[in-house]
Amino acid sequence: MNPMWTLLLAFVACAPPPYTPPAEDTGDAEVPEDTGVSINITWPLPETPVTGCAMVVVEVQNLRLTDAAVNPDPVDGQGHYHLLYDDKYTPCYTPYCLIALETPGMYTVQALVTANDHTPLLDEEGEEIRANLPLNVTPGECDLGEPLDGYW
Repeated sequence: MNPMWTLLLAFVACAPPPYTPPAEDTGDAEVPEDTGVSINITWPLPETPVTGCAMVVVEVQNLRLTDAAVNPDPVDGQGHYHLLYDDKYTPCYTPYCLIALETPGMYTVQALVTANDHTPLLDEEGEEIRANLPLNVTPGECDLGEPLDGYW
């Protein structure tokens, strides 16, 4: 096989899945509308080996992702999420967020849903809205791009 095709196939195999917006509400009166905010990490898969960084892809329900620098005041239905990892956090305003991972070994990246002012949003039970992703990190150079800076 041509080495270029092999490289291309290897790159495509490591890419996150394409983003697809949530399905439209069909108006089925039998099912109550779910208005609760939720977050789910869809990529990478749990315990995936990663080197130097990870492109984390999330699905957020019932929240419009907004940039806190543009709109810093809390607004119902708006917010973003923080990725917590390696004793740092990175605010993310899109369904994709590339983070640098420096500590080798198994550990968990958490996605925490926040309001525009960075305060955690709470569910109906008063708990923070989070999703967890265990990853197997190997030190090395990130080959996915330039990761976002994390805050301590």
